[in-house]
Amino acid sequence: MNISQEKNKIRQIIKERKKYMTSDEIRKSDYNIQQNILNTEEIKNANTVFCFVSMKDEIETRPVIEALLKAGKRVGVPKCIKGNNIRVYEIKSFSDLKKGFFGIEEPLETCIEISPEQIDAAIIPCTSCDKNGNRLGKGGGYYDRYLSDTKFHKIVICRSNLMFDEIAVDEFDVAMDLIVNEEEIIRR
Repeated sequence: MNISQEKNKIRQIIKERKKYMTSDEIRKSDYNIQQNILNTEEIKNANTVFCFVSMKDEIETRPVIEALLKAGKRVGVPKCIKGNNIRVYEIKSFSDLKKGFFGIEEPLETCIEISPEQIDAAIIPCTSCDKNGNRLGKGGGYYDRYLSDTKFHKIVICRSNLMFDEIAVDEFDVAMDLIVNEEEIIRR
C-alpha cells in the first residue's frame, strides 16, 4: 500500500469514527479543545494569529476567533486561491466573512492580507494527526503548501479519538509544533 492509499484508508476510518460521536460528546470535546488552545503560551503570547473558520464536520473555532478578537489580537483567516493555495486575510469580526470556495467561510475582498512573516501562531485543522505532529488533511495540500516555509508556531487541533499512533507522511507534508486535543497539549 502506498502513502496515498494509507492516507485514504485513515480518512475512511475517521469518517466511520465520527458517525458514532454524539452531539453532546462533540460539544464537550470542542469546548475542551477551545480552552486548551486559548491556554497555550503560544497563543497567549501571539499578537497575530492565523485560524481556520470551522465547517460543520470540524472542531468549532468561532469561540476561539471571538476570544482572540476580544483580547485585541490580530486575527487572520484563510482564503483558497488558484493552484490549491491559500492566503491569509485579517478579519475584525464575523461580518468580514462570506461563503466561498467549497462553501468555506472566507474573508471579503476588502480584507487586508497578512504575510506569513507577520503571523506568530497558526491554528490548523486536520482529519487526523499523531503525537509527532504529523497531520492528515483532506488531501488538497492547501495547508502544506502555505506552511512549508513559515517560521510561526503551527498548532493542529484534533479530537483524541480521531488521532492515530502514526500518520504516513510524504516529502510535502509539514509537521506541526503543537498538537492540541481535549485531554492534552503536546509539544514536539
